Amino acid sequence: MTPAPGSGSPPVTPSPSLTWFHAVVRFVLELAMLVGLGYWGWSLSDITLLRVFASIALPVVAAILWAVFRASGDTSAGKPAVVPVSGKIRLALEITLFLIAAYGVWTAGSRIAAETLLTFAGLHYLMTWQRVRWLLTS
Repeated sequence: MTPAPGSGSPPVTPSPSLTWFHAVVRFVLELAMLVGLGYWGWSLSDITLLRVFASIALPVVAAILWAVFRASGDTSAGKPAVVPVSGKIRLALEITLFLIAAYGVWTAGSRIAAETLLTFAGLHYLMTWQRVRWLLTS
């Protein structure tokens, strides 16, 4: 792929596209991560106002990070990056958010749900290894 004339930016190789099945699995995993963060936020305090705040703030912050920081050329979202980052940083962000959500669910009292989230996220990354390889090399 060649850059636009006069743009001065290096060419960006698009990421491998996800099948509809993997796109649905990825979307469900993202929702599960956000729900897990909300569940964790609810369990952080006995004060109702703090529970409501934390159960809304944690998923909103995670969703903003997930949506804003994207690898240049990543086609999995179907839109360009707001803040382009390297593929390694994007992959680290995704894995970190899943780990934080699983930790939160675990400490909130559901070890099985945390392990299930991590297992399905790990299997998804294994099944979409082409995208992972692209992220690691971009």
